[in-house]
Amino acid sequence: MEGLEALKNEGNRKYGAGDISGAVAQYLQCLEALRDEKGGEAEKKKLEVTVCTNLSLAYIGLGEWDNSTVYSQRAFRLDPSALKAHIRWVEARHKGGYSFDALVHSMLYVRPLLRKDVEEKKITVQESTKVLQELESDLMQRLGLRDLAEGVELVHYNGGVDMISRAHFKTNDVIFVEKKYITNFGETELTSIRDITTEMICAHFAKHLMVEQEKNSDLWNTFRQQFFGAWPRSLSEVDDEAKKIIGDHLHSEFPSLKGEAFDEIFLLSLMCRYNCFYSGFFRVCALANHNCQPNIAMKYNNTDETVTMTVVSDVKPGEMLNVKYLGDAHFLMGLGKRREFLRSWLFWCSCERCKKDNESSSIQEYIRCKECRQYTHMAVPGDTAQPDPLVSREVHCMHCKHSFSWDDEHKRPFGELLQRYMASGFPSTTLDLWKWTREQLKTVRSLEVHPANWLYRMVFYFICVPLTQFVSRCVEPLRRGTADDALRDMAELSVKNGFEADYLPLLTELPEDAPLSLRRDALLFSEECGNDALKCLMTLWHLIKDFYPAHEMWSIHSAINNLVLLLLLFPPTTVKLSSANALELLQRHGPYIELAEESKWLQLFNMYRGRVPGKDLPNINKVKSAFSRKKK
Repeated sequence: MEGLEALKNEGNRKYGAGDISGAVAQYLQCLEALRDEKGGEAEKKKLEVTVCTNLSLAYIGLGEWDNSTVYSQRAFRLDPSALKAHIRWVEARHKGGYSFDALVHSMLYVRPLLRKDVEEKKITVQESTKVLQELESDLMQRLGLRDLAEGVELVHYNGGVDMISRAHFKTNDVIFVEKKYITNFGETELTSIRDITTEMICAHFAKHLMVEQEKNSDLWNTFRQQFFGAWPRSLSEVDDEAKKIIGDHLHSEFPSLKGEAFDEIFLLSLMCRYNCFYSGFFRVCALANHNCQPNIAMKYNNTDETVTMTVVSDVKPGEMLNVKYLGDAHFLMGLGKRREFLRSWLFWCSCERCKKDNESSSIQEYIRCKECRQYTHMAVPGDTAQPDPLVSREVHCMHCKHSFSWDDEHKRPFGELLQRYMASGFPSTTLDLWKWTREQLKTVRSLEVHPANWLYRMVFYFICVPLTQFVSRCVEPLRRGTADDALRDMAELSVKNGFEADYLPLLTELPEDAPLSLRRDALLFSEECGNDALKCLMTLWHLIKDFYPAHEMWSIHSAINNLVLLLLLFPPTTVKLSSANALELLQRHGPYIELAEESKWLQLFNMYRGRVPGKDLPNINKVKSAFSRKKK
């Protein structure tokens, strides 16, 4: 081994003297001689890892990126814990134009190895941070990425990767900010296409990709480089059903595309589809997998075209960092329909929320049994080509054991109702909204679903989206010192909308000790807790609070706080909100609004409180205490 060590050391000497080609020759000679060396396998392996790592560095010096990755990969395949070999691979891959692939490797291997060295006290936290900064700073700049928290890593998961936390993150912590990657592959056109399917999205991208593939353009080659490492890395990572559905659609759309050219377009169109958010590509965001109870969320800034990935519920070390892939309306759907839309992402969701929703105790899936007239678990299945492995089409009443089959006829009313909700726009006036509300509450009541059923989530969501805007519109003139508009708007906001007539009775039919926060909330049944508008907002909060991140419901919290303000300062003659109930609502929802919004609320309260006759207003100190009771 002494002769081999001498060859290695001579290579090191030449590299240090600036003779990089000479160093490469010495290292290669050492590796050649190492093959014939007898005995001492562990010692030989250690030397081979060192020489390959040094050789990788030398090739970086020569600008031979492919050769560098070959030898660094050889080193860490021999010893997966060889940190320097992984670092060299990342450096070479990045310099060779494959920056995203380099980042994925760093998050999968370099970060975990550095963390392990810190835990074993081989290096300090500061030393680990310095290594990461030197390795990833230029890499992240190339990717339009910043503020990537050190406590974020990747792990292999279900044929791909998943984002995992190795630190304790608190709500509102930022784990990274990513700039939109822009091409001319038609990503900005997707938002204008309604009822679009995954196969349609892939065909849309394929049409644009084929033009660049045929020209072998710079855009084509750059795109292939920059998306290398994104999921799916190969067609083998895509399940057979999805491959057939999408592949058949692409063949029908582009019959002249065949062989390797077709496979390449197929793969890249899938990459485009699964890395596209907000009319652009966000490759790092796409590394986070879906969960129906997410702990992180994407906040898009239209001004600088960035997504800030923010923590929405406290995360412990070892927990996966998951987002929701669905928009709010789809996210609020019931088990079967929600999973139908998630299926378009080529997976069957196996999160805890899906499992819990399938349990017999999950009241959001309850419907009245036609035989015994009691509520029972009857999850409406989705419409998927392949049967959902979780949601059965054959169900039995929990009480009378009556059997029921979800055939097309029974599913139709639910599907038609959802289709109508998703296709229609929001009412433009408060009175139009209340007319729509009365109609929908009657329609859903006729389906005999439980008052906590997911269909009511959908109804109250489509009520509250425009309602939050109407409440904000009512508050704005007050900031300009104009109260007349607020008086008129409050009169319209306080018109009865069917809540008391067609929804509240369903709650009162339930036992008072029912395991449902809606039934136990005395404010909903109080005659001194505002109007139907306020109670609609409160109801939506109750229906989604167990799975929807509290800080993501800022529009609901804000609307409730503002409506409390309006009801206190401009109470219609037929509506009353007591000080005690107002304070309870502020304690419940005030801690979730920003300090700036809290300040504006208090400013308006002080500005207009003198115009309220009598003394039935909450004490200002108690109001301040309610807001700051516990800033979440």
